[in-house]
Amino acid sequence: MRWLGLFLFVAVCLGASPIAYEEVSMTIATYDGFQLPAILTVPKSQHPSHIAAVFIHGSGPQDYDGTASVTVPSISPPYYQTLTFKPFRDLAHALAEAGFPSLRYEKRSRYCGLHWAECNVTGGLVERLTLPDFEKDAAVAARYLLVGKMPAGTFVNTVAAIGHSEGCLLAPRVAAAVPGVRYVVNLHGAYTPFPGVLLDQLDAGLVKINDAINYVLTLDQSTAAVQKSLAALRQQANTSAEARSRCKAFFDEYLATGGRPSKATTDLAPALCTNTEITTMVDDSEWVNITNAFYKAAAANLELHVMLVNGPSDWNIPPQHYTAMHRWLAAAGFGNPIFYARAVEIPHVSHWMVEMDWVSGGNTVAQSEIDNLLAFLRGGVAYPGESFSLPALVP
Repeated sequence: MRWLGLFLFVAVCLGASPIAYEEVSMTIATYDGFQLPAILTVPKSQHPSHIAAVFIHGSGPQDYDGTASVTVPSISPPYYQTLTFKPFRDLAHALAEAGFPSLRYEKRSRYCGLHWAECNVTGGLVERLTLPDFEKDAAVAARYLLVGKMPAGTFVNTVAAIGHSEGCLLAPRVAAAVPGVRYVVNLHGAYTPFPGVLLDQLDAGLVKINDAINYVLTLDQSTAAVQKSLAALRQQANTSAEARSRCKAFFDEYLATGGRPSKATTDLAPALCTNTEITTMVDDSEWVNITNAFYKAAAANLELHVMLVNGPSDWNIPPQHYTAMHRWLAAAGFGNPIFYARAVEIPHVSHWMVEMDWVSGGNTVAQSEIDNLLAFLRGGVAYPGESFSLPALVP
């Protein structure tokens, strides 16, 4: 044991550097009385940045880490694997190591799913939640960072609202509602009308499953493992195709009846299509049109730094769902004295910001995503609006 102690002592002295931040478990009080679990990540550096980040979730019930699990193909039996991502945790730690505090919180839909009785009493059932509910929660979190409740030695006077996926529709609205939110970072968002985005995502997922099937068909079909994997993948493909078909039927009827589809059609459709979080965007196209929110945010703060980040390898949000907004942002920010805009494409990263393809996978946020975010928060200079080449800041 003495040798082990000596070894550990030497390892500490010569090994990895100590953690450069501390994390505090807390809750944030929402406008209607919920206490959402949250994590405040604070750098240990003597002079942390005056800019703090608040993370805004994508669709679905998510915890404060933005945890998501995705099934992707693999090169070894059973030829598919489930990867779990925690993008908000990864980004919070990377920001803290660079001196930026951050706050991440549990999404209301997850909280209400775990505390059904409490949410039912206040009318906050998961199936009734809409985007305005999530916007208000994000605004509360942003205000928390600005009111001086930070640990001693940490002073925050500017907040960066960092939205992911659906959160990209909320981040500029939070900046418009909360003076002091002077940075908006939209990570892998879509800016085209629903339900087209969701149906395209389901189509893309089915393509990936079929890619895996085609790969397995190139293997020795005589082995039991290959046959078992092939059967499982085909079942996934059938399930995905059926979900897509039922979602399409629901949306067609929803639009044709002015938001009053039959109970039979609604019951057949997956919950990912029928919940009010999604139908809000179908009912009101202005939720997808965030241009006015950007202008309001710039006026409220007298200064606004905006960065849209997407990637051609993101099959959840392919280029047809973001290029028009990138063009608009570049034009709106060009020559504008208070609206500093940058649009960036980062190659070879997935929707969850990891470097991944269908053959091999990782589950931590890619360094290119982190470096790009840090460069923006440290600089925030105007990006040439006349150019639409959209180069990544990091190759």
